[in-house]
Amino acid sequence: MGFAKGSISLSPSQDIPMLLQVLHAQFITHDQLRDFGLLKGYEVKSDSFNWRVRRLVENGLLERHSVPGVTPSYFSAQK
Repeated sequence: MGFAKGSISLSPSQDIPMLLQVLHAQFITHDQLRDFGLLKGYEVKSDSFNWRVRRLVENGLLERHSVPGVTPSYFSAQK
């Protein structure tokens, strides 16, 4: 089955719980979101988690903001 160009397929077992966590938190750091994913069991591998967040950001479903002093781990890990 093909998808229309520019579309994204959301996983009900991984993407939706992540998006709901962000929705209810309103603001959450990268590390906090990863910890919730591990705790609730919808994301267990760091590489998969990072890929999922990047994919959701690139498709406009999540926004990434830099808040100095609050989100240093993501940005230092990307260098």
